[in-house]
Amino acid sequence: MPPNFKTVSAPMVSIPLIKDKTGNFNDMDNYRAITLSPVISKHSKLFEMVVLEICSDAMSKLTDPLQFGFKSNIGYADAIFTSLLSNTLLTEAAQSILPPLILEKRLIQ
Repeated sequence: MPPNFKTVSAPMVSIPLIKDKTGNFNDMDNYRAITLSPVISKHSKLFEMVVLEICSDAMSKLTDPLQFGFKSNIGYADAIFTSLLSNTLLTEAAQSILPPLILEKRLIQ
């Protein structure tokens, strides 16, 4: 978390949520708390954009070139195209390599 972010004092609200709706409502272990922060919720889009701008160059160097999710200008269509192209290239390579190997094996026997 950035150092400046910790210094922001904002009212936070804790809300108890029931874990098991069929369980005992009087049992404190059947609840968990979530905390809502109006600062994050109000400005979450701006916060996300700033974090994305700061981290996008570093993240693009860390991710695999075949990672298609969570990248800008890349989506499922690119993943499908890459998969089909890879399958086509592998099939063509196998068809050009395997027949000579099978013929060579038959000649050896």
